[in-house]
Amino acid sequence: MLRTRRAAISLLRALVFGTALPSLGAGALGAASLAAGTLGALSLTGCQDESQPEYWVDKLNDNSWRARAIKQLDQFYEDAATRASQSGDSPELRALTEKIVVPLTNTYVEQYDNVDEKTRHRLIKLLATMRDPRTEPALTKAIGEFAEKGRGGEDLKWAARAAVDLKLSSVSDKLLGAFLKLRADSEEGGPVYRDLNTSMLAMADKSWTPQLIDKLDAPMELPGPGEQDKAKVSEFRNQQFWQTTAAQLLGVIRDPKGVDALFRVILDPSKANVQADAYISLVKIGKPAVERASQILQGQDKEMVELAASKARKASGSALLASDAPHVRAAAIALGTIGHASAAPALISALESSQNETNKAVILRELTKLPASAEIKQAFKTGFASLSQDAVIPPGQAAKPQLAEAATSFFDPELVPWMLQQTAAAKKDEELQSALLVAAIKLMTADQLASVSSAINKFGNELVKQVFGEAAAVVKACGKDGACYLDATTKSANQTDKAQFAGIKAAYMLGVYGNEKLRDSLVSSIDSVSNGAVRFTASKAIDFLSPKGSAAVADQLQKVVEANVKRGDQEKIAGDAPLKQVAYRLRSREQA
Repeated sequence: MLRTRRAAISLLRALVFGTALPSLGAGALGAASLAAGTLGALSLTGCQDESQPEYWVDKLNDNSWRARAIKQLDQFYEDAATRASQSGDSPELRALTEKIVVPLTNTYVEQYDNVDEKTRHRLIKLLATMRDPRTEPALTKAIGEFAEKGRGGEDLKWAARAAVDLKLSSVSDKLLGAFLKLRADSEEGGPVYRDLNTSMLAMADKSWTPQLIDKLDAPMELPGPGEQDKAKVSEFRNQQFWQTTAAQLLGVIRDPKGVDALFRVILDPSKANVQADAYISLVKIGKPAVERASQILQGQDKEMVELAASKARKASGSALLASDAPHVRAAAIALGTIGHASAAPALISALESSQNETNKAVILRELTKLPASAEIKQAFKTGFASLSQDAVIPPGQAAKPQLAEAATSFFDPELVPWMLQQTAAAKKDEELQSALLVAAIKLMTADQLASVSSAINKFGNELVKQVFGEAAAVVKACGKDGACYLDATTKSANQTDKAQFAGIKAAYMLGVYGNEKLRDSLVSSIDSVSNGAVRFTASKAIDFLSPKGSAAVADQLQKVVEANVKRGDQEKIAGDAPLKQVAYRLRSREQA
């Protein structure tokens, strides 16, 4: 019996220690028990349950098992997240996260160069999905690797998204570094530059301003039609990414130091693809941009005046007329887009002194975007009358028909008799006559129906007569009742293409008879206005009824825009462009 036990113990030791001991002395049983305990522990380890995350967490330190362990833990998390979304509760998911988030984070940071690219992508995506502050070292590592070495574009995408949601200001410098490194034409940067743009806009930092200005000041050569030089096309693509993002960021940051750089963009025809964003950023910066634009408009900054002229000469390939003054057009558009009442004196003065019809036409159009006043309206009428019927407005359209439509932004029925006079004076210019008549239809009140109808019978075509009938029906039904016009603006039947002019007319009358209370009601119901043309006119009415701005209204509009983006409603998203611009103007106007 004893021999049998000794043999068993010797065998046990051989299994545990790799060799059998020659004999057993005192305490043999205790040693055997210890050995048996050790063996039991090893046996338990070897038989751990692979269905538990702890098993795979242990494998993260093993080079030969690491990739499989990451894959398994990713699957654990995906399954738990699916069950959590189905049940509406996630204690299981929280418990799992507690077990794996730190080991996985450490693995990404410490083993970045020791895992294959596919596995590394899986790991950073998993960590980013957790949206857990403890993943910060891994997110920082991912962004930093791209910033320093330009590698790991896929990792950058996931890390940047998570950094935004976690509000990790600690990654700000590395995020800027990644932006400066990224080339949109590269294999690494091409798939992720849009994500990086979105993340940077959400985390914009004032300390970035100097580097953003440097990016905006780089030359940008627009490739010609059918351009075959691949290097030139690639460089343009890179510059478009850098400069568009830089222009957008300066608007989010709202640092007045960025104003001149934005003006250098809008004065350069080769940067036409960036100019829309530059103008919007000037709106967001607000008053400092108004002051600077007024100086440029009046020619007080000789450097900017010469820059505009030299860029225009280069773009056209020919000398400019002395009266051309391209800086006037750019500055006027900036002032109109910003929409501060304080811009009126500078615009009116430039209108009176300008010798160039195109510049005058642009100034007249921009005047209609400011909060209306008797002085502005009189300047508009005088300036309109001074233009020849051959005057053009960029991009080469007949100026007067465009200005007739622009005049509706005054929301003033008192302009209707003047519009009818101009219609008669236009003689055989059918385009201008139709534009003036439609403008009059948009602004006419019930007591003006007869005079407008008479003018249409003399000068109007069938289309003009049709829209008059639709608009007249709305006016007869509502009279001076603002609430009635609100119902007509939001009415589902008026969102169809066939009946949209009734909705457009109703929205104009909201501007005519509305007030702040009615404006707020329109804002609250704006998402029921699905027709793009009606939505555009409604946004104009909201702008008109907010001459002093309103951050509260701007916030409401922004929520509508964000909700439509979240829903992925492409039709609404497309129609929200004017709402976003109005929101920017209202915030800027209130801060003036």
